[in-house]
Amino acid sequence: MPAIVAFRRKWNISSDDFVFPGVTMLFIRTAWFVTIGIVYISHFDQLASCKDAKVLEVFFIGMLCLLFLKILINILLIYHSSRGSIKECGARRAVPKVLYFKLTLFLLEIVWLVVGSFWSTAEYKHCNLVVVEAIRALVALSWIGAVIFILMVVFLFSPLGNDSTAVAASTIWKRRCQLICCTCRSEDATTSDAFSETASLVSTFFQDVDLVPSDIAAGLVLVSREQAMASSNDSTPRQTFGDRHAAIDITDSMLPSESVPEWMTVYKAARIARYALAVYGWPFYSFSHMPCGCCQLCCTFPRKRLSSSESEGSDTCSCNLVSIEKHMDDHHLNAEIYYASFTNELFVNPFVIFLDHEHRSVVLAIRGTLSLKDALVDVTAFSEEIHESFPKSYKAHKGMIKAARNLAQRLKDNDLLLNAFTGQGAGYDFIICGHSLGAGVAAILSMLLKEEFSNLRCISYSPPGGLLSKEAYKASKEYTMSVVLGDDLVPRLSIQTMQDLKVNVMTALQNCSYPKYQIFGSLPLRAANCQCCVLDEEAESLNRPLVTSEQNQHNLYTAEASHYLQNDFREAIESRDLLRIQPPFYAPGCIMYLIPASNSSERNCCFNDTEYTWRWADQTEFLTLKVTPKMGADHMPNKVLEVLDILAPDFPQDIIIEGRSNHLSSVDS
Repeated sequence: MPAIVAFRRKWNISSDDFVFPGVTMLFIRTAWFVTIGIVYISHFDQLASCKDAKVLEVFFIGMLCLLFLKILINILLIYHSSRGSIKECGARRAVPKVLYFKLTLFLLEIVWLVVGSFWSTAEYKHCNLVVVEAIRALVALSWIGAVIFILMVVFLFSPLGNDSTAVAASTIWKRRCQLICCTCRSEDATTSDAFSETASLVSTFFQDVDLVPSDIAAGLVLVSREQAMASSNDSTPRQTFGDRHAAIDITDSMLPSESVPEWMTVYKAARIARYALAVYGWPFYSFSHMPCGCCQLCCTFPRKRLSSSESEGSDTCSCNLVSIEKHMDDHHLNAEIYYASFTNELFVNPFVIFLDHEHRSVVLAIRGTLSLKDALVDVTAFSEEIHESFPKSYKAHKGMIKAARNLAQRLKDNDLLLNAFTGQGAGYDFIICGHSLGAGVAAILSMLLKEEFSNLRCISYSPPGGLLSKEAYKASKEYTMSVVLGDDLVPRLSIQTMQDLKVNVMTALQNCSYPKYQIFGSLPLRAANCQCCVLDEEAESLNRPLVTSEQNQHNLYTAEASHYLQNDFREAIESRDLLRIQPPFYAPGCIMYLIPASNSSERNCCFNDTEYTWRWADQTEFLTLKVTPKMGADHMPNKVLEVLDILAPDFPQDIIIEGRSNHLSSVDS
């Protein structure tokens, strides 16, 4: 860090990012040099029999010289790029000059490749086959390397250059959003507003820092280790329910003081999770049943074809419908599909209405993020009032409010719920569920429909953290339950927590006295630090902290590095403090927190956790992003269902109801 300056503009790479690429290219170039050298020496006497032998000899000698120079350049690049710590960019001031020379050699190599390509395709007659094949292999591999090099230059090119103004950054990010969503221009005002808000949010977040992607990755590694050390030192006892190999005697003395509704049980969470997973349709079914899942769908016809009044949207080959039916069969769901919408547009989510006859429930399942348009809804993260009939303090995630309003209007226009409850679902309970984006939309939709359906209940699996204001969250607790697994990233994700994480990353980078290649190079050793594969002689080096608060007073480059770091750090702090003026937003309802039964220090990294427990969690536990290897895997809906299934057999429904209590949240007090 910061971004390297070459050809009078900034690029999306730093001067300390060339160690691993340099080592890789050094190995490849050395192998090519040795191979070509052996071929040239061993077949030197036979070159004279080749057509245009002089051209061939010049090509061999020229290519060997170029490879030798490239080996030297890579050694220089590795040496200069590895100098100093992350913040000591002055120690690597020679890197741009080395890159200029490397680019010159690349252009010369292109000329030589043209010569080699011409000879190997038109002038190779009467030549030894080994020589011809060696040249062809060299030319082919070199062209592949050249194409990869050009693609990397395009990838690392920064459209902003030296212009880091908010207007320029917002314009660039809006174009990127349009490109990602495969549209050259906004189709309507709604789409245009979504692109603009997303661009504004992302550009504002990155505006006050001069970091490249590898800096952020290194900072996340450092923050992860700091959090792991803090967690290992945290001995605060927390109440848990559920140990797979221990009998639990739930008594009043064990229960927190504030009661939660009786219906909020592990058993019900596990049962309804099947519907939240089923609504993902064929993409997730194919993924979870690899490699034969897609073929199974293509070779199966649906048991019941839905009429136009029972479905909406395109379902090619009925793959979504078949996948939902197969999922219901796999999980022994005694239910039928009453209505299915497969329409997926901006702020329009697919959903399915099930009639669960066994438990007498109408279940509305809303799909989570599965498309780029869904992702655009996720990042439309500014807040607005939920509805004009609600108090003004009832605010929520803007993108999910729009999606919930659209869904409520579609349900009303088609009388879907009215018909469901007056037909086969008469007297049934009403449950709304969803996962991820679907969980957020489900929670807001429940608030919109609660007045009309007094028996409504909502279960949100892995809901977004920055969803509801404090007042809206408190109102949702009576009829909404959230289920969060382990280190799941999404329930901790909000504008405020992202800003806090940015400051933590900046702090870690500022205090780190190690070069970036050592941080990344230690990851495989850290990953191997488990009981079955750790080496005793490596234990000390593996466990030493990478972040220290001590500064090297004798380093010649510290002052120069501190200048830009302090400016970025100060601006990041100001941005965070400005956001803290705004009230935080929370996940909906009471939170059932599923966690590994063993302590993190006792968990073996070589095997998956099979022991889980659960407890009612405080909202304040999700106001900080946890950077761990499992923060993505713990968000997957099949993983959440798997853990709920582990816990549910140990908690028959009547037993769990006895434990219907929740911590008194500091948010409520």
